[in-house]
Amino acid sequence: GFNLLSLANNHAGEGGRDGFTYTRELATRMGFAATGTGATLIDAAYLEVGHTTIGLVALDTANAQTREWIAGEDALLNPLRGEEDGEDFTLLVNDVDRAIRAVEIAVASADQVFVSVHEHLWAEDWGTTLDWKRSFARQVIARGATAALFHWVPQPCAIEVVDGNPVSVSLANFIFHSRWPNHWTMPTVWEGVIITGSLGLEGLSDLCLHPIVLCDEEGCDNVPNEQRIYPHLASGSRGIGARADREGVGGIGGQVQVVEGKGYVGLG
Repeated sequence: GFNLLSLANNHAGEGGRDGFTYTRELATRMGFAATGTGATLIDAAYLEVGHTTIGLVALDTANAQTREWIAGEDALLNPLRGEEDGEDFTLLVNDVDRAIRAVEIAVASADQVFVSVHEHLWAEDWGTTLDWKRSFARQVIARGATAALFHWVPQPCAIEVVDGNPVSVSLANFIFHSRWPNHWTMPTVWEGVIITGSLGLEGLSDLCLHPIVLCDEEGCDNVPNEQRIYPHLASGSRGIGARADREGVGGIGGQVQVVEGKGYVGLG
């Protein structure tokens, strides 16, 4: 199951100021180590797994839904904001500096540190990885992060490797329940991946991408989009191999090797 949780996302402010506090308290009561919101702007959560301490630094790019809910003296959002710069974005220097400092603090306290960014600084072409994202990923990995995980457009995107550390450009959706019947019509919106691997003191290894497709309780045939709320392991036309054939390997990451419908990422 899940036990390390990021609360930083564009819907975090929909419960108002009290919603931030209640959500964090509820997550803690349910046994999650949660971060991404908090009373300070440097905030990381830690989780003991065997003899390895895992740290998580979580941020949100604070779009129109959350830009008024930035943490300071209250338990609000940890931001990584950006401004449009031609076809790309330029991140706010203060936000980047604070995020880097949070990673450094986490690295000093944990054996492995993951950086999670829920973001809406999107490229018009969903298959394009913008420079701001690659630059930020390289900075946090250079400071000791084990992996950089971005939650971007609602579809799986590239897996890249920086100095032996994975950068997931978009993890896509594990659960995506939109009640707008005609809004999300692209089949890739209802596809995603579960990433598994081995984690030890030396970092990550044996990374495997398990494709999933969102369906209903009975299956995936003739299911209206607004009822696609359950993840199922995918195969055949919805598997990673079929996506690679359909979109080119770059659509799921040039460093992914497809074997029997699963994707394997070499980190060497």
